[in-house]
Amino acid sequence: MRFIAVLLVIVGALAALGFARRESRLREQDRLAVIAGDLAGRKVGVRCPGFLASLVDVHGEAGRVQFDERGARRTTRISRRKRAKRCDT
Repeated sequence: MRFIAVLLVIVGALAALGFARRESRLREQDRLAVIAGDLAGRKVGVRCPGFLASLVDVHGEAGRVQFDERGARRTTRISRRKRAKRCDT
Protein backbone atom coordinates (compact mmCIF):
# COMPACT_ATOMS: atom_id res chain seq x y z
CA MET A 1 0.00 0.00 0.00
CA ARG A 2 2.86 2.36 0.79
CA PHE A 3 4.46 1.58 -2.57
CA ILE A 4 1.30 2.66 -4.40
CA ALA A 5 1.14 5.89 -2.39
CA VAL A 6 4.78 6.71 -3.18
CA LEU A 7 4.21 5.88 -6.85
CA LEU A 8 1.17 8.16 -6.99
CA VAL A 9 3.12 11.01 -5.39
CA ILE A 10 5.92 10.60 -7.95
CA VAL A 11 3.49 10.47 -10.87
CA GLY A 12 1.65 13.51 -9.53
CA ALA A 13 4.88 15.47 -9.13
CA LEU A 14 5.97 14.63 -12.68
CA ALA A 15 2.56 15.65 -14.04
CA ALA A 16 2.74 18.97 -12.17
CA LEU A 17 6.25 19.60 -13.51
CA GLY A 18 5.13 18.85 -17.06
CA PHE A 19 2.16 21.19 -16.73
CA ALA A 20 4.33 23.99 -15.34
CA ARG A 21 6.83 23.63 -18.20
CA ARG A 22 4.01 23.68 -20.73
CA GLU A 23 2.54 26.86 -19.27
CA SER A 24 5.96 28.50 -19.27
CA ARG A 25 6.51 27.50 -22.92
CA LEU A 26 3.13 28.93 -23.94
CA ARG A 27 3.88 32.27 -22.24
CA GLU A 28 7.28 32.40 -23.93
CA GLN A 29 5.70 31.68 -27.33
CA ASP A 30 3.40 34.66 -26.86
CA ARG A 31 6.33 36.92 -25.96
CA LEU A 32 8.37 35.74 -28.94
CA ALA A 33 5.36 36.21 -31.25
CA VAL A 34 5.11 39.88 -30.22
CA ILE A 35 8.82 40.40 -30.97
CA ALA A 36 8.58 38.56 -34.31
CA GLY A 37 5.49 40.57 -35.20
CA ASP A 38 7.30 43.83 -34.51
CA LEU A 39 10.17 42.74 -36.74
CA ALA A 40 7.91 41.48 -39.53
CA GLY A 41 5.48 44.39 -39.36
CA ARG A 42 2.48 42.07 -39.18
CA LYS A 43 0.86 39.63 -36.79
CA VAL A 44 3.01 36.51 -36.38
CA GLY A 45 2.56 33.36 -34.33
CA VAL A 46 5.39 31.31 -32.86
CA ARG A 47 5.07 27.65 -31.87
CA CYS A 48 7.82 25.89 -29.99
CA PRO A 49 7.82 22.09 -29.80
CA GLY A 50 6.90 20.39 -26.57
CA PHE A 51 8.91 17.62 -24.96
CA LEU A 52 7.28 14.73 -26.83
CA ALA A 53 7.30 16.55 -30.17
CA SER A 54 11.01 17.23 -29.81
CA LEU A 55 11.66 13.54 -29.19
CA VAL A 56 10.09 12.48 -32.49
CA ASP A 57 11.27 15.43 -34.60
CA VAL A 58 13.29 14.10 -37.54
CA HIS A 59 13.57 17.30 -39.57
CA GLY A 60 16.96 18.88 -40.08
CA GLU A 61 15.96 22.51 -40.38
CA ALA A 62 15.96 25.00 -37.54
CA GLY A 63 12.41 26.09 -38.28
CA ARG A 64 10.01 26.82 -41.08
CA VAL A 65 7.45 29.27 -42.35
CA GLN A 66 4.39 27.69 -43.90
CA PHE A 67 2.71 28.95 -47.08
CA ASP A 68 -0.89 28.54 -48.18
CA GLU A 69 -2.14 27.35 -51.58
CA ARG A 70 -1.82 30.87 -53.07
CA GLY A 71 1.81 31.14 -52.00
CA ALA A 72 1.14 33.66 -49.23
CA ARG A 73 2.95 33.23 -45.94
CA ARG A 74 0.96 31.94 -43.02
CA THR A 75 1.23 33.75 -39.74
CA THR A 76 2.82 30.90 -37.77
CA ARG A 77 6.48 30.01 -37.61
CA ILE A 78 7.48 26.56 -36.37
CA SER A 79 10.71 26.57 -34.35
CA ARG A 80 12.66 23.36 -34.08
CA ARG A 81 14.22 22.09 -30.85
CA LYS A 82 17.72 23.50 -31.33
CA ARG A 83 16.41 26.98 -32.07
CA ALA A 84 13.68 26.76 -29.44
CA LYS A 85 15.97 26.59 -26.39
CA ARG A 86 14.54 29.95 -25.36
CA CYS A 87 11.07 28.38 -25.29
CA ASP A 88 12.18 26.02 -22.51
CA THR A 89 12.64 28.74 -19.90
